[in-house]
Amino acid sequence: MWIANERLKELRKEHRETQADLAKALNVEQCSVSRWERDAFKIPAWAIVELCRYYDVSADWVLGLRNDR
Repeated sequence: MWIANERLKELRKEHRETQADLAKALNVEQCSVSRWERDAFKIPAWAIVELCRYYDVSADWVLGLRNDR
């Protein structure tokens, strides 16, 4: 599994959000968030940028390049 998928799920759960909540914030379908978390589809670059802004974390952390957020 790609680490970004794990970190996406971790962030969403820490913020007590559902996949539907996150999907609404990113203006995507809930099934897209589900697929990203299950690693059925890679998270697109634009979505990683938006996730970092939304959760105020670094892209390096999301991508697994650093261990500090």
